[in-house]
Amino acid sequence: MDRRPIAILVARIAALIGLAVSAVLVVEYASPVPTLCGPGGGCTAVRACWEQRVPWLSLPWFGLVAFGLALSAALMVPEDKAKKVLAPIGALSILGGVAFIAFQAVICRSLCKFCLVTDTSAIALGVALLLSQKQYQPASSTQRWLFGGGAVLAATIAVMVAPTPSAGGGGAGSAGSGPQAQQVQVLPGPVAREQRDGQVTIVEFADFECPFCRRQHGVLATVLERYSGRVRLVRKQLPLSGIHPHAEDAARAALCAEDMGRGEPMADKLFHAEESQLTADGTVAMARELGLDERPFRECLASDRTRSHIAADRNAARECGVQGLPTMFIGHERFDGFVEEGPLRESIERALRYDGGVAQSAADGG
Repeated sequence: MDRRPIAILVARIAALIGLAVSAVLVVEYASPVPTLCGPGGGCTAVRACWEQRVPWLSLPWFGLVAFGLALSAALMVPEDKAKKVLAPIGALSILGGVAFIAFQAVICRSLCKFCLVTDTSAIALGVALLLSQKQYQPASSTQRWLFGGGAVLAATIAVMVAPTPSAGGGGAGSAGSGPQAQQVQVLPGPVAREQRDGQVTIVEFADFECPFCRRQHGVLATVLERYSGRVRLVRKQLPLSGIHPHAEDAARAALCAEDMGRGEPMADKLFHAEESQLTADGTVAMARELGLDERPFRECLASDRTRSHIAADRNAARECGVQGLPTMFIGHERFDGFVEEGPLRESIERALRYDGGVAQSAADGG
């Protein structure tokens, strides 16, 4: 039995699978709070690894377009041009699938299960196209409707649900998107214990290497300038060491600087530094710039007390049900993901009114 006509059917199926999973990842990457890629997993690790190295190209959108083009070729190419068109597409598909698997394993040192589905789909697509080129079987009208309709449906869902990805990569937290405030009637214990009379307390769970935590820091710093003395920020350390190799060193440095009275200036330096500078030695250099005594700072970095503090913050994150970063509690409202300046300011104003400790808002006071 000649199986070459079957090969082109396999190619079309593989392209549709790759396109559908890419569409799922477009929506996932656009969400400020990942629902499929929890913190510390391979999916999150690969996403962060890619965005740090290729921030100008959204990987899911690339997959969506590439599989869409390949499926269109497999469905629409005339029989007399099949060899000329399908051979290079097949070769590029195999090369791309192998390259992306290697990127995950070698560069990121983590594997994303959804990415592996798209990568193996690309390899299967490429092999099937190469096998089918000598005896190509054009798609029937039924196949064109089925495969074409499935592709259009997947792409439409991705475009409707996800905002266009920005240069920052991934699309999460881009203009016009963001998490909605969730009303919390009973605050979790770790958050409740941080509340103070007459002040609004913001409790933030963050990682100094997390791209969205870094963006959030800039917005928070701008907003909090207008609420001096009325709003306090408590930062809980949740370094995702499996994704960010220097996050724990940075968390230790922040805690030690806080103990020495320079917590927020150190946090500002850590959030703005290059990731490669967030080593123990790099943070010591930052401490010197802040005028901190180097010896006690180094001792603090290596201390069990600092390690225990981070472990306690991790336990607090679990108790609060943190699923993504940044996560913030503002009064009795919770935000999962990056919050733009407008919604952040509105939440603080609501908390000020709710707590009843301030007669005038920042908007009234200028």
